[in-house]
Amino acid sequence: PERREAAVVTFVVTASGVTLLGVGGAFWGLVAGCLMLLLFRRRRAQPDPVPDAEPVLSRR
Repeated sequence: PERREAAVVTFVVTASGVTLLGVGGAFWGLVAGCLMLLLFRRRRAQPDPVPDAEPVLSRR
């Protein structure tokens, strides 16, 4: 399920039959799918911001 979006993008680009620089849609579909995987992996790798901790009272 976590890679479903990349699979859909790969399928859509491949099925569209786009041709760029003389290269067919199958290649561009794989490129688009790999880029989506990298973007999702980078997004998951970023740590969530740490919530503000309660202030520590200084001891005297």
